[in-house]
Amino acid sequence: HFHTAPMYAYILEGTLTVTYETESGPVEKVYRAGEAIMEAVGTHHNGVNNTTSPVRVLVVNIGAEGVANSTLVP
Repeated sequence: HFHTAPMYAYILEGTLTVTYETESGPVEKVYRAGEAIMEAVGTHHNGVNNTTSPVRVLVVNIGAEGVANSTLVP
């Protein structure tokens, strides 16, 4: 998926691995409890929990009327 409006997240618990698609290939980032994420607008990415522990994320979408917060990629 990707975002058409700014999205910020804070990892409350656990570990989240996010793979971003870039022109030079995929880039993987690992975010742990206490860390923040500022997602790039229009960049395809996928977040997964590669652990056996739960992940809780506080997400703040800063959108605008008529603009989707997230767009799924088929």
